[in-house]
Amino acid sequence: MNGYTAMHYAAKQGNEVNLKWLLDHGGPFNQVDNSHLTAGERARHAGFERCFDIWFDAAVRQEYSFWYRPRIEKENKWLYASMHNQLSKIKNKDFLRTPVSFMNPRPHIPDDFAIVTYPDGSGVMMEWERPLMKQTAQVLCAGLEKGKSILNVGFGLGIIDSYFEEYQPANHTIIEAHTQVLEHMRKTGWHDKPHMRVFEGRWQDFVGPETRPGARPANHPQDPGAESIGRFDVVYFDTYQEGYVGHMEFLRCIARLLVGHTSRFSFFDGHCRDWKLGYEVYAIVGARHANDFGLNTGWLGERSHCMHGSIFRAKYCEKMIELVLILL
Repeated sequence: MNGYTAMHYAAKQGNEVNLKWLLDHGGPFNQVDNSHLTAGERARHAGFERCFDIWFDAAVRQEYSFWYRPRIEKENKWLYASMHNQLSKIKNKDFLRTPVSFMNPRPHIPDDFAIVTYPDGSGVMMEWERPLMKQTAQVLCAGLEKGKSILNVGFGLGIIDSYFEEYQPANHTIIEAHTQVLEHMRKTGWHDKPHMRVFEGRWQDFVGPETRPGARPANHPQDPGAESIGRFDVVYFDTYQEGYVGHMEFLRCIARLLVGHTSRFSFFDGHCRDWKLGYEVYAIVGARHANDFGLNTGWLGERSHCMHGSIFRAKYCEKMIELVLILL
């Protein structure tokens, strides 16, 4: 048995009418057959690009609307790369209690450096992200005058913060929650910079409905004007193990963090990153959700080369890491 659904048969045979009807009436776009391929991938492999476009458009609509509906999480092994069960799988608070190591994960590359979790070795931030971070900082800060205010949520290795410093901000604010990362920040002098404010905790402690009253930056606890985190010309968001759930929560708060129409916001986009088509779906979904919160979006691309996968699905092929520039 091939495990085909009616959607797979319609896509493989180029039946646009039937495929659209099935998708419009609730057929999940990411349902797979026994070869672990979706109807969209079957359509593309068979050369029916119009069927693929119908499938792709439905995928965007389904994922866009899902995040505005009450979420009932259900495991389904036939739904590929599903983002719908993140509430049970994404555990930022568990990560914050997990030991990490600052190390060179690839000794044959002398300058390689990363944060990895212990003992499983999952990468939290890696040296290969440096070119992307440099480009992101350039796009976010280009054309802004000296004395700008910058907020980075999630320090990691401080790669993007190092690039932000090159643009001479008057106020550089960092929110970081992991105790070992905070210790690394102290050792490397980030707390000692006079224009730097370091808020120690999860971003939810300082932004949004769960804000801790009276919270102040750890390196300026006596500053009378530091009780409010304030507004910024540039905001960057890159946390770990929050997924699209955390992304949407932060989007709901972004308007209160930006100074005005010239402010810029970006985030590290890893949503559905293990599946190239799913990643492309979420590039559009993310832009539409940002539009819903009053933001205009523009995309720039940066490629990171990974292992190559099958001709059907570039699951491990060129991993598209795209950054978004958002203007209020």
